[in-house]
Amino acid sequence: VATVPQAARIYDLMGRLEARPIPWEDSPVRRELATILSTGDQSGEQEIVSLLREALVLLDARFGGTCPLHRFSHGDFLPWNTRGLGDSAFVFDWEWAGWRLPFHDAYHYLLIPLLGSGKLPADPVLTRLPQSLAFVRVQGDGPPVKVEDPIWCLAFIAERLAFYSRSCLEAGDPPRRHRTVSDLMGLLRIAITSQPNRWL
Repeated sequence: VATVPQAARIYDLMGRLEARPIPWEDSPVRRELATILSTGDQSGEQEIVSLLREALVLLDARFGGTCPLHRFSHGDFLPWNTRGLGDSAFVFDWEWAGWRLPFHDAYHYLLIPLLGSGKLPADPVLTRLPQSLAFVRVQGDGPPVKVEDPIWCLAFIAERLAFYSRSCLEAGDPPRRHRTVSDLMGLLRIAITSQPNRWL
């Protein structure tokens, strides 16, 4: 597994991949949320649907009618999908690569390994991750894309909850049986209920 400095170099290189503005209404992130909202009501997962609906209201209020920057993202950037070899480092398993909002891969690398582990911080993770992301700042992400903006964390948590819930439903598996989904629900609940005006 690549060391943290090696992972930071990988992330920096990935940050130089293509970036493009995409209308929010056409954003793959918004489509992921809309998909689970359109199917979730029939699944009996009303709590997940309710959380995602509230998150989408906040994201629509922020990005509706705009074209936020999207970056080509690895999509599954995790310590175990990296390898360090001497002065070189590699990332593999690009199965989930696609267009996502800024900092998706950084949040994925830092947060996903903690889900289901019982190691999530007791205070809102939203206040910690932006500080942790200092080691993966991307030169191309200048204003108005700032790592300190908590909207990226909200979008990441909502999109991951929608993705994992949809994957469970497609497999005929109740999402809330999985600790990862439960943890994401808890994080999203914190994001929505703590000072919602900060997202706008």
